[in-house]
Amino acid sequence: MNNRLITFLALTLGLATAAPAEDRALIIGVEGYPNLDLRLAPQSATDDAIAMAQLAVERWGYGQTQVSVLLDSAATSAAILDALIDELVGLTAPGDRALLYFAGLGSRNAADTRVILAYDSESLLGRIPEDALSDILDLIADRDVTVIMDTGFRGDIATPGQRGIGAPGFEATPFAANGDSRAVYAASAVSQTAWETAQGGVMTNALIAAAKGAADTNADGTITHGETIAYLRSQSTAWCATQANCAPMGLSPDFAGPLNRSATGIEVAGAAPAPQTNAPFTASNSADVRLSIDGGTALSIGQSVTFRVLAQAAGTLLILDVDPQGQLSRVFPSRLAAGSGTRIVPGVELSIPSGTSANGAPLRVRVTGPAGDGYLLGVLIEGADVDATTLLPQNATAADLPQLAQTLSNLGRSYSVTTLNYTISN
Repeated sequence: MNNRLITFLALTLGLATAAPAEDRALIIGVEGYPNLDLRLAPQSATDDAIAMAQLAVERWGYGQTQVSVLLDSAATSAAILDALIDELVGLTAPGDRALLYFAGLGSRNAADTRVILAYDSESLLGRIPEDALSDILDLIADRDVTVIMDTGFRGDIATPGQRGIGAPGFEATPFAANGDSRAVYAASAVSQTAWETAQGGVMTNALIAAAKGAADTNADGTITHGETIAYLRSQSTAWCATQANCAPMGLSPDFAGPLNRSATGIEVAGAAPAPQTNAPFTASNSADVRLSIDGGTALSIGQSVTFRVLAQAAGTLLILDVDPQGQLSRVFPSRLAAGSGTRIVPGVELSIPSGTSANGAPLRVRVTGPAGDGYLLGVLIEGADVDATTLLPQNATAADLPQLAQTLSNLGRSYSVTTLNYTISN
């Protein structure tokens, strides 16, 4: 019996018996696709899965019987979905940690929805689409959920080392992200592909090094999600720059979630407040307002982006940008969204900017400095129109947000608040 099988048996021993609610981890590695006549680098994805299972036990404090590993033929579509329901949902309780890791191929189905490909996939359409996975994870929104996807959703499988198939599509957030309710790592940003070598996935190798201390840049003994994603991006960018097939498109892992929370799932003692916060607002997001940035939340100075917003109630919309230095600017209402007024229509996505330039190209916003962490703040005021431009004084800063909260309360209207973190790099 080889060492890889011994490790696998040790990590899965006892999972068939009943267990009390506790932390759970589901680790999946697929490199062989017999029905598709495809195979990734030998032992790359499965070795990644084994290494991540060991990391979960040795560094992140999961018990050996709390980690389930599905490799190749064991990682069928049914087995993956059953394990998600039976273990991550059924064997955890509010406040517990739930970890999902996948290494293998990603693709898109006929509806252009991102999918992960299980071992028994009979076509590139797959059987595990993003919306189905998100629905399952939404069942445990009260757990501390971390999702790590070392896969991509574009690429040419004829090019060795790629973990994605198909043309790029619109991806506002990492696969299965849901605002700040869970931490989600993706191996690449939009319009990029994920990469692997014979030694494993580029992101997974960097993630393991990060968890073992390389990402602890302030040497405080705690590695946050923010420190982790910064390290992953620096390592992935450096590796990609040396690869002829990768360099033209770049490689920058994406992230959604609480940047200041420890990557082990324990709040960072004494850490500065995360910039993404609804304080001082007491309103919930009952209208399900969703903010996104076309291209993801990892931004670069000089990059062109489009902001998008979707809500399930009608009302007056206000979107503010709090930059890394605390300066406040209004994203909406805006002359760049001409014709939109200040209203949003339920279920209809609003793009900012909207329309086209003189040459017919879509209008875009160019990212400027300073570098660092900032956030978008979205407010939807239900009922009759409100002049959103008068809700804050001229030249307002983040320090004036309590005044905005008080003004909204004085209106006596129902309103929803949401936020979206972003990071700007040079």
